[in-house]
Amino acid sequence: MSLKGAICFLAINEIEELPLLAVKSALSESSLDIYIGYTRISDIQDLLINDRVHAVDLSNNFTSKEVPVQYMDFSTSEFYRIVQLKWALFELLLPQFDFLIYSDIDVIWLRDAGTYVLDAFQECPELNFLVQGFTEKVGQELLCMGFAAMRNNLETVNFIHSCRKLHTDEYLSNKFVGDDEIVTSQYHNLSRPNSIRELPHMYFPVGRMLNLYSTKPVFPGLAAPEPYIFHLNYVVGLSNKRLMLRLLRNLKPVKSTLRNSSFSNWYLLLILKRARFLLGSLKKKLSLDRP
Repeated sequence: MSLKGAICFLAINEIEELPLLAVKSALSESSLDIYIGYTRISDIQDLLINDRVHAVDLSNNFTSKEVPVQYMDFSTSEFYRIVQLKWALFELLLPQFDFLIYSDIDVIWLRDAGTYVLDAFQECPELNFLVQGFTEKVGQELLCMGFAAMRNNLETVNFIHSCRKLHTDEYLSNKFVGDDEIVTSQYHNLSRPNSIRELPHMYFPVGRMLNLYSTKPVFPGLAAPEPYIFHLNYVVGLSNKRLMLRLLRNLKPVKSTLRNSSFSNWYLLLILKRARFLLGSLKKKLSLDRP
């Protein structure tokens, strides 16, 4: 018997371009319905573009007056307050489905990640929670809540509830604690259970892996992996995320999405960033060479 699933996003603040592209990409690549958590309906009005897209009111958790109108990036404490709404969104939606996929609004779907998740849950009955990661060392796993999938059962519900409570408690003393730190902490507190697994980096990459997907093959016949999603993180600010998206133009779904978008101004911004980086590196080298 096939499992019933859904995709959910959290869209807080007025954010240019990315939320619409993220929702469109998920609609295009997956047949699952989409649920968008919000605190102000005006923030998601432009995202309700299809009968498969549904709005989820989370304003009981935050009042609209408390939420900034403009985009807040992870350099601000407001960002970390807002991301706590993820746990409330999961607790509200998960009981309605066999499994739930969460995708950040800076995650672009390039293939049907919903089928990938469904297959994983059907093949591995012991598996409850799949999550993106950026682990470098075995035993020191670092999980990322930009993309996650969860099975509806008591163990998962308890895990989500414990993450929400820990995040609330930790935020009281640290206004910059994020959902990545919380889910990683809980994973290790549970002694890295087999029911929680990190998604393959090559198919669910974070932003730091951009160079693996933006360059042409250097060896004939060896193509770069074809990812299911790409997470536009590891950069600060909306303009940097939008620039990163345009550097993925060689990936077919991104290319078709941006077909009417001019790259010239973004290319100039990229040149400026490279020049600043080279100048900064040169200054650092000169300072180290001085006696």
